[in-house]
Amino acid sequence: MDQALDYYAKSLQAARAVGSPQLIGQASLALCEANHRKGSGKAAETYCVQAATKFGKLKLTKLEARARIALAGIHQKRDAFARSRTESLKAIELLE
Repeated sequence: MDQALDYYAKSLQAARAVGSPQLIGQASLALCEANHRKGSGKAAETYCVQAATKFGKLKLTKLEARARIALAGIHQKRDAFARSRTESLKAIELLE
């Protein structure tokens, strides 16, 4: 898993160097989901917020919803159910 995180971090660096908002969002989402699976909640939350924000600005609603669903899971693991519900509802609204 650590090797995958390293590759995703390098991808994010390359995306930033190129200046591609969509690639930055994709790399952030990959880091979000990988850190979430690893159990690194704080890192996962940081990358999920970055991805959701980037995809929101780009109007890529399905990808923004995916980031928000991951955020909801992170909050749920922390017993922050109100925040989890908020993110879940945002994701549902995006997908409707």
